[in-house]
Amino acid sequence: MFNSDFVKENSELCLDNVAIYEFKAKVEELNPEISKFINGITTSGCEIVGPLVTANMGVQEIDSEEFIVMSILLPVKNVSLIPYPYGVVPQFKVSDNLYYRYEGSPSEIQDIYRGLVMYAQEKKLDQGVVYNCYDYKDMFGFTSEIKVDIYMNITGTEGR
Repeated sequence: MFNSDFVKENSELCLDNVAIYEFKAKVEELNPEISKFINGITTSGCEIVGPLVTANMGVQEIDSEEFIVMSILLPVKNVSLIPYPYGVVPQFKVSDNLYYRYEGSPSEIQDIYRGLVMYAQEKKLDQGVVYNCYDYKDMFGFTSEIKVDIYMNITGTEGR
């Protein structure tokens, strides 16, 4: 359940030495693409040193099918080992975010997103991309609880 008392304004998301993967996929292809990215990074010899960050950049229609445009970011050591087709961002920084930490059932996270949207609307804030930060080890476990740090950009100043 969303609680506006837990929203922190003007929060910053800042990551150093980030492997990045930008792609388009159908909803059912998202988890396999994320797994492929993590496996590609770890098998190349990079050590993951921070959260897995997902950002839904929008939806694109291609040949009458909808694809989600997604960016995945992962802080790593040994950025020189990051393989193609993944990119490197020396510092990823997004300022002026609404921040909310959610811990609970994955089925209720949509209520948190709706609550953040309503909060932003009530405060007359322009909403931008939403960044979700997970412990990458928890992403694919079968658990009834998740922990996610949500950053909703409110000024349109996207990272990079």
